[in-house]
Amino acid sequence: MSELTYQTTADQIDTIRSADHAVYVVRQKDDDTLRYKVSVSKAVAQDTVRVISQVNVLVQPEEKSEKIMTLRVLPALNAFIQGDWVISALDRRSDASGYERLTMQASIRVAFVENFNLADRARKASREGISISDSEVNRTASPEKVKLVVKELWYKIIETINQQIPHFNELTGRHWRIGDVDYGVAERGNDQRNTKGSSRSEVDQYFSGTDDPSIKQGGERITFDASVTLRAHA
Repeated sequence: MSELTYQTTADQIDTIRSADHAVYVVRQKDDDTLRYKVSVSKAVAQDTVRVISQVNVLVQPEEKSEKIMTLRVLPALNAFIQGDWVISALDRRSDASGYERLTMQASIRVAFVENFNLADRARKASREGISISDSEVNRTASPEKVKLVVKELWYKIIETINQQIPHFNELTGRHWRIGDVDYGVAERGNDQRNTKGSSRSEVDQYFSGTDDPSIKQGGERITFDASVTLRAHA
């Protein structure tokens, strides 16, 4: 009986015998793995806020909504807060008065210093047939700022892992390398999650020790999590 031999230094070898051959099938050992989670975060100053208001308009049945928005609604909103307003949740229905009622939600992102006396300013900007009311303030960071911070935290995750590897080498006597990084796998309490795997929470008193007036208003902590796998030859 002839024999085919595969040279290997692996510890595990299976032998499969047939009528004519003995074939050694090598099963290579997997790398040793070290798995853990890394969390990094950054506190972001609140330099803008998003103001959200309800708008109600009484209109003639024959008036077109587009014309109403251009000639009546937007001038009233800009008298309240000047800027680029975004209109959503537009609805138009018949009213008992014989008119029709046009309702909508209007939102605008403005500098933090614009967040004052909103109810009174909205009342003064309202006019006959148009009311601006129920203004709320969303203090979370803008999507654009969140994207920039998340990108920065991606790199910070890798930097953190590279700083940890020498310590793991010393503790275990092995030479570890990055095998896999899975971003955004961990949930954190009641924080607000976004689609990139980061979480967001308000930072109470985080900036209270600073004298910089631009960030005295507070901040928001953005946290990014990753599941890490390090590999080393067995």
